[in-house]
Amino acid sequence: MKKLLSLLLCLTMILAAVPMALAEGYTPGVYTATVKGNNGDLTVETEFSAAEILSVKVVSHSETAGLSDVPIAQIPAAIVEKQSLAVDTCSGATVTSKAILKAVAECVEQAGGNAEDLQSPAGKMEQLEAVDTDVVVVGAGLAGLSAALSAAQNGAKVVLVEKQAVTGGSGLLTGAGIYAAETDKVPAEVETKEEMYQHILDMINDGGSTDNVELDRIHHLAYQSSETIAWLEGMGMEFEVGSIGIYEAKPHYHWLADGTQGAGQVNIMENACREAGVEILLETKCVALNQENNAMTGITVEQSNKRFDINAKSIIIACGGYANNKDMMVRLMPESSYSISISNAGATGEVLDMAHKLGAAWYEHQFHLTCGLLTDASTGVSAAPGIIVNTTGKRMMNEAKMWQLNSEAIRYASEGPIYGIYDRAYDAQYNGALALAAEANNPYIEKADTLEELAKRCGIDPETFVATVNSYNSVKGTDQADPEFGVPNDRMIFATEAPFYAVILLPLNAGTMGGIKSQITGEVLDYNGDVMTGLYACGEASNGGLYDRGYISGTSVLNCYTAGRDAGASAAAFAAK
Repeated sequence: MKKLLSLLLCLTMILAAVPMALAEGYTPGVYTATVKGNNGDLTVETEFSAAEILSVKVVSHSETAGLSDVPIAQIPAAIVEKQSLAVDTCSGATVTSKAILKAVAECVEQAGGNAEDLQSPAGKMEQLEAVDTDVVVVGAGLAGLSAALSAAQNGAKVVLVEKQAVTGGSGLLTGAGIYAAETDKVPAEVETKEEMYQHILDMINDGGSTDNVELDRIHHLAYQSSETIAWLEGMGMEFEVGSIGIYEAKPHYHWLADGTQGAGQVNIMENACREAGVEILLETKCVALNQENNAMTGITVEQSNKRFDINAKSIIIACGGYANNKDMMVRLMPESSYSISISNAGATGEVLDMAHKLGAAWYEHQFHLTCGLLTDASTGVSAAPGIIVNTTGKRMMNEAKMWQLNSEAIRYASEGPIYGIYDRAYDAQYNGALALAAEANNPYIEKADTLEELAKRCGIDPETFVATVNSYNSVKGTDQADPEFGVPNDRMIFATEAPFYAVILLPLNAGTMGGIKSQITGEVLDYNGDVMTGLYACGEASNGGLYDRGYISGTSVLNCYTAGRDAGASAAAFAAK
């Protein structure tokens, strides 16, 4: 009898260890679930037999092309293969990944299964053998791709690691216009390299000071721009040029002629890297920078439940910035509390922190790239150059002069929130979006029938606020510029027709400016200003020498290519010693 009881007990324990979804089975059929993805509804269709999940398909979605391709392909396949919802999300497309998993979980419940039982934790980390190379590059955005290609072209064996599921990083999110002079598309008659250099300095002085930048680095960027464009054309990039119409800009922005923008550049760069023999490891996260006797020896990476070392004499940090790391943002730029990140999801800065802990110095001036203002997306208001005031009730800038706005929106954050002031006529252009949002008690919007009441609702002194708005409105119906800051009359957005709206506007954080210090040739510098042997940085990871508060359009992508080439060449030369 005891043996029988023991047998029954063991059998009960074995059955208890089997996931309930399998024990109970499914009701065969095809089930559909719709959930919220990153950009809107995402619908998944899941087919079940009585015992297993037969197929998972994303049948409709509005996710970002390129970034969403990998999770839409990989996660359904992984669910079917593992018969489990305990699959890894795709880095850089976490929201899309989680949406697919959530939709399949709903389908499991519809089919009579237990979704919770399919979400068991992953197993232990498996240690793999080390990989040996000359140069390892961390981050496969435009800077990392450039650095890897340059190192390979200079004779090095190169491994490029990227924690996300695709290459490109922030390059996938940009139009990727490149500022350059004395190229075949922008001859010296249009703009010389010296004029380009001086133009950049003028824009820096407009929002900050050239005392806070590295003039030799900016000079190098401008004077190498034609060579950089030629290098890209040698890979098959074909450009057309134009102006984006700011700060008396000449038609010096180089765009891909086929209109594929940043994504097209990423594709060309990735193909060039592979053709040059660069080994690209996706969904591979750097978890440690390794150093012995003050020299870099490589990195440690993780892939799902696998961990291994990549031994290399030279390490290039091209991981981007830290716009999506709230702790780092607050620590390095406290004013960032008034900002909304629209940066690449992989911009989390952990590798920069690793370098800093080994001794890499931060640039003294850290700030974020503000590419305009935004409020809650439901309002439909974004970067409108109308009346913008802070909590003093006063305007701060020429709202139509975007670079000034970029700088001042951050500088005055201590007197935030910042409000955009609009009226009924302006709202009509957005099909009444402000009115609808106000009726829905949107926390970003205040509405009132008078300017005095609007000021009170915002906690602003009515007398000061009304005087500010009336001064702005005083030139309506004329051809005169704004009397306070000189906004051209044809670019002014007047607020004269009730009801009036005050919309909280937050600076858009498209990336960080600063990072860790480096030389023009890419070598990372420590707290004492000395070179850290074998460690290099480029792109957004180390761009603090180029900017002070404002941003000069077309220079970020140019810097990714220029600094990437420089760092790659230097790293290859050192590895060859």
